[in-house]
Amino acid sequence: AYFTQFPVASPTLSRIAGRLQSILAAQQWPSIRAWHERHQQLKLFDPVNAPRYLAGHLLNCSSIQEGLSALGLDASITQAANNQFMASSYQAALEFSRNTLSNSHAAPETLLARLIEWSLPVPASNCGLRYPHLLGALAESMLLPWSAKQPDTQLKELIKKFLLARIGDPRLHPGAWQQVNPRATEIFRKWLAGETLLQFFDLLSRTADDIWAYRKKFWMAYYNKGAIGDAWFSLGQNAYALGRQLKLKQPELTYATLSGAAADQSVLIMHLGDFVVAEWSHSGKCRFWRNTD
Repeated sequence: AYFTQFPVASPTLSRIAGRLQSILAAQQWPSIRAWHERHQQLKLFDPVNAPRYLAGHLLNCSSIQEGLSALGLDASITQAANNQFMASSYQAALEFSRNTLSNSHAAPETLLARLIEWSLPVPASNCGLRYPHLLGALAESMLLPWSAKQPDTQLKELIKKFLLARIGDPRLHPGAWQQVNPRATEIFRKWLAGETLLQFFDLLSRTADDIWAYRKKFWMAYYNKGAIGDAWFSLGQNAYALGRQLKLKQPELTYATLSGAAADQSVLIMHLGDFVVAEWSHSGKCRFWRNTD
């Protein structure tokens, strides 16, 4: 009942936990002594500290479920989305991960892999998250550590792929990101903007003139300085046909359809500081508007 209910708001929880500690310490049966040893290691029957100790332990295991099974915690208990003990431990894991990503100089791919495993519903083929009420804290733990630095490419792709699959693109599904700190959403939109720029220039390299190689260097320099906060592109008839072919290989590729322009024209739309910029292909002008226009 302690692990299945874990009534964190109940004033009796600490008394129940204290009684369990006393019972475990007094018993000599091997099975009960095993639980006493687990408590000594991870403070399992200390409701204040148990979530934090368990979170740190599981994030360093080769698998979340294997780590829980080794502690004698049954899957029917630990996999329930409404289990308060596991939800509290997961919340502690989010805080632990955020602090580790912010301060660690080591490659944290293993930590992220365990956090992602813990975040997935059971079975993992289901959509969404195991703890949807902690969606905001999850996204923030993965994104806010990069406010003042950049993750390496492999780590960024791991985070980006997971968040797109489980929460969605904030440009297309802003409602899904309402729980998330705006600064975290801004970081993610900037990551997606960089991908959008590269996708657009890749498409235009196949359909436009050679000048786009120079325009790519120009705009990517602004992006690498952190000046471009968002980007989107709309494809004309010629580039749209190529875009559909590429989308078969890159399902994450997203773009709009351009109408009312020449068939060979496409346009890249960007947020650049206080301006919205439209960069046109094929002899089109680059146009600027203030955000307030």
